[in-house]
Amino acid sequence: MRESEKLLEVDDSLASLSSGIPNLLFKSKSSPEVRPFDSIPDLGRAMARLPDGQHTGKESVVTSFLRQVFNGDRPCPNEYLKAIVAATRLRVEERSIPTDVDNLVAHIEKGIPALKKRRERRIREKHQSRSIKPFGAAEVRFIVNPPLGAFPIASSGIKRISQLIADSIYADTKSGSPGTTYKICFPVETDAVDQWRLIFDELTGKFNDSGDFEELDAISAADRIQAADSAGRLQIYVVPYFLCLASALIDNPDSRDECAGVTLQVEKGVQTKLNEIRERNIVYWRQMYYDLENGVFGEYRRLEFAKYRNLVTRRPGLPEAART
Repeated sequence: MRESEKLLEVDDSLASLSSGIPNLLFKSKSSPEVRPFDSIPDLGRAMARLPDGQHTGKESVVTSFLRQVFNGDRPCPNEYLKAIVAATRLRVEERSIPTDVDNLVAHIEKGIPALKKRRERRIREKHQSRSIKPFGAAEVRFIVNPPLGAFPIASSGIKRISQLIADSIYADTKSGSPGTTYKICFPVETDAVDQWRLIFDELTGKFNDSGDFEELDAISAADRIQAADSAGRLQIYVVPYFLCLASALIDNPDSRDECAGVTLQVEKGVQTKLNEIRERNIVYWRQMYYDLENGVFGEYRRLEFAKYRNLVTRRPGLPEAART
């Protein structure tokens, strides 16, 4: 069979159909198969030339309206649908397209009205709040400029980042097996010291809301933080401020399949809102992690807990607002 005589197949699987309508009606650059129309303007011209049609001589108006219909921006009026069907029947006959024209028409009559509903469904799905993956086990947790307030953990309640880190440090010591590695970036040293102090307060039981481990004395708590720092399980960096304009938490940045992340936004002073980072946007954060790993940043340095130990253990803790 010659290319121009290839059968225009109308598969009933297209009766979800709105997505298949353009493929049934319009010629594709990637496919040599014959179609009734070359493009939407070609359909507009055919509708404007229908004998005794309502759209005679209105080719540009019809084409403009059709673009909106096929884009799902507006519904297809009944008179337009009838004109599309009539133009399709004529064009199938003119081009001698071997197909079941009645079946093709039936699909058009179902599919074109569904175009707008399909677009509305996509918009609803796009704007629906997506459930945040729970923060469970992660080999690496990369955090940029985290707020010091509490944030929700899926549906299980709320935790602070300092509490997650304290849980991991305690579990590392108890089990003897490595847990999550934390790599945290701050724009200034004082934020880093505040983070260490919060972890220290978690381990010494000053928050009294964890219940996941026994309270430690000040020396033991500082020893555990220092051990985690020395082992590379807790790494805190000072990086250029312009890299910290947004706050984010990225799990498993080394793994394309398991990588997931959220942005962190403070609300009402102490509560932190999570917004999932979509796959197409998480690339930026993964690249920032790689740059940190490979020493690309010209101005960054890793802070050593030992140099700040006395400052963390002797000064009073943070205001209560930062702990709730």
